[in-house]
Amino acid sequence: MSLRVEVFIGPFGSGKTEVAINRALSLVRAGPPITFIDLDLVDPYFRARDARGRIQAAGVRLVAPPEAWDAVDLPLLTPEVFAALAGSDRLVIDAGGEAHGALVLRQLVHLLPSDAAVYLVVNPYRPFMRTPEKIAAARAALETAAGSRVTALVANPHLGAATTPQTVLAGFEVAREASERMGLPIAWTAVAADLLDAVDLPGEVMPLVFHMLPPWELEVA
Repeated sequence: MSLRVEVFIGPFGSGKTEVAINRALSLVRAGPPITFIDLDLVDPYFRARDARGRIQAAGVRLVAPPEAWDAVDLPLLTPEVFAALAGSDRLVIDAGGEAHGALVLRQLVHLLPSDAAVYLVVNPYRPFMRTPEKIAAARAALETAAGSRVTALVANPHLGAATTPQTVLAGFEVAREASERMGLPIAWTAVAADLLDAVDLPGEVMPLVFHMLPPWELEVA
């Protein structure tokens, strides 16, 4: 896949930011310059910039509000966002969660290339995505807010530390049914790296290393 711009959207708790970070880190290992744009400007929880040290240490350029604003809930787009969109780096964009967060993306849709990929991250273990019908409803709400069409799904079936191989397999089936009903492909299934050998899934698998950790786990990570 050689798309220059990849956008990740999803409701709160879907794992959108974790998936987007892992995607950016996998791309930078392949060689091209990667810029990660943190557009999660509305809800001040589990934002990519909370892991800015890890992202930047991996060689990914991070475009996000200044660190001094980390505790501030201000949905402001900095000039660096527009410069990155006009540049030549490959971009991974973490759009805001929920419909109100995705509204930020709407302001930039006219600047995205026509072949930009928009991935909806699906975790069937969240109440708002437990069924194919709820996944379709979440997609519709986010597309309306973002002013952009979802091009593929990312299945991210997990229950945090309680995730088992059976958790992954059962959740994947819900995502696959939603994929078939909506006529959208599953680009990847995200699976924790330590479970990769225990699951056999069709299609591409995205190994997940967790960077968005709760505060009480940061010191031991």
